[in-house]
This record gives sequence, C-alpha cells and structure tokens, in this order.
Amino acid sequence: EKERKAYMDIFQYYLQNPVSTGILIITVLTSIMAFRDGVLMYKFIFNPYRLVHKKEYQMLFSSALIHGSNMHLILNMMVFYFFAFSLESILGSWQFFVLYWGSVVLSHIPRLISEKDNEMYSALGASGGVSAVVMSMIIIQPDITLSLYFLIDMPGWLLGLGYMGYSF
Repeated sequence: EKERKAYMDIFQYYLQNPVSTGILIITVLTSIMAFRDGVLMYKFIFNPYRLVHKKEYQMLFSSALIHGSNMHLILNMMVFYFFAFSLESILGSWQFFVLYWGSVVLSHIPRLISEKDNEMYSALGASGGVSAVVMSMIIIQPDITLSLYFLIDMPGWLLGLGYMGYSF
C-alpha cells in the first residue's frame, strides 16, 4: 500500500506540472525519432537561411525538440527536470509555457540575424529554453540546493553556472 501511494504521489506531481511533463516527454520522444530519421532531423533543425528565405517558421520551436546526440539530450533533459517542475509549480503552467517557449524563440534571434544568408549554419537543442528555466529558478530561489547525479548536493546557482558554461 505504501508503494502504491508513492507511485500515486509521483503521478500526481507530474499531473500538477503538465507543461514540464509534456515538454520532457515530447522532447525525449522527438529526439529519439530524429536520431533515427534524417528527414525529421532536417525538418526540425533551426536553419536561419531556410527560415528567412523559405519561410519555415516552425523550426523556431521544433529545433528545441531535437538534440545532436544522446548525451546532449540527457544533459538538457536532466537539467530541465531538476529545475522545470519546481518552477512551473511556482509560476503556474501558462506562465511557465510562455517563459520556456518564448526563451526558445528569443535564443534564436542573434543567429537568425547573423546567419540568415548562410545555408550551412544550423542549430538544435533545448538549451535556450532550459537556460531560461535554470536562471529563472535561481533568481526566484537563489538558495536552492540540488543533488547532482543524486549523489552530490550543490547550490543551484553553481549547477546553473556550470550548465550555462557547458551550453554556450
């Protein structure tokens, strides 16, 4: 009975944070599919040239759903998991949705401007959205402590700084 209650509590936690849950599941599934399907990868990847000249606007969002490798996916989704569910609980689902997807789009603007005529430049991954989630959580709760790999407790700001250094 205790075990069943624990599973129900976990399930309830995910239901209470539907945007984080949805982003996590859809990103993992889409990335795995794109690893196996080059056409899907091509359609979803951010390419400023195609966005500007062929008006493929969906890539402003879809590029956050694919990753370049298993490690890239695991790191982004692990950091997302550590911060996103708590942040959604604090902000609310609608506000979290706007923060995440708005940041994904905004993170593309510098390269959109500088690479709009470069057919060869492409980018993918959720780092723009994940970075916004990390930094927002650290601003809201600067004293947050997280367990890295469930072994080492460290301040959230340090994990956030390390993630930002790795991502950019």
